[in-house]
Amino acid sequence: MHDNMICSADFLAVDQPLNIHSQNLPAALNGKISDIEPGFLSLLIQLPANGCLPRVKAGDELQVSIPDKHCVYRFDSIYQHKNVVDDLIWYISKPEQLEKQQQRRFIRVPVPLPIQIKAPNVYGGFRNARSSVTIDISGGGLCFVSMEPIAPDSRIDLAVAGLPILNELSVLARVVRCTPVIVSAGCIYHIGVSLEESLSEVLQNKLIHSVFCLQRRYLSNGIA
Repeated sequence: MHDNMICSADFLAVDQPLNIHSQNLPAALNGKISDIEPGFLSLLIQLPANGCLPRVKAGDELQVSIPDKHCVYRFDSIYQHKNVVDDLIWYISKPEQLEKQQQRRFIRVPVPLPIQIKAPNVYGGFRNARSSVTIDISGGGLCFVSMEPIAPDSRIDLAVAGLPILNELSVLARVVRCTPVIVSAGCIYHIGVSLEESLSEVLQNKLIHSVFCLQRRYLSNGIA
């Protein structure tokens, strides 16, 4: 077993909180483990704020994450069915192993997405939009390539295209780092930005869900 893989029986416990993502869900769901059986897990799903439980069908793939004090445990599962009496009780396949990932609030996925950037000008507004590409993206920020430096703490206007679920994300971002990178043609800059200050809870959940979808594509292509 790899160092980052652990036996599910050594970690899973009743009342553990978890997050559920799927390409077939409009947004991430919260819940907890209510029962553990040899062949399945019983989950108690938290009703979303809109009061509507999304429709799922037997065989739908789920990505489940369990936050812990120093890391996050993740596993893939299959939705089996719901309780005939209580729609909030779901039954999903039980994993044999869980992947232990480093402590980060959000998964970061390396993916090139088209992005439009409006950097600040000297008058307190924004310059004309410039096209670039992302280096990676997470539920709370992203990194992109720039031909010019952008000072940390600057506010920039971003529009990221090609995102699952969202299609396009337009948001103000705060620059947290500007790293020069030497290339054959000279010097470019990797600009890391935080999006959290400008994202509503609903929009951030959709972005997190989009990133999960991107991660699934990334892994299915055999890159990781």
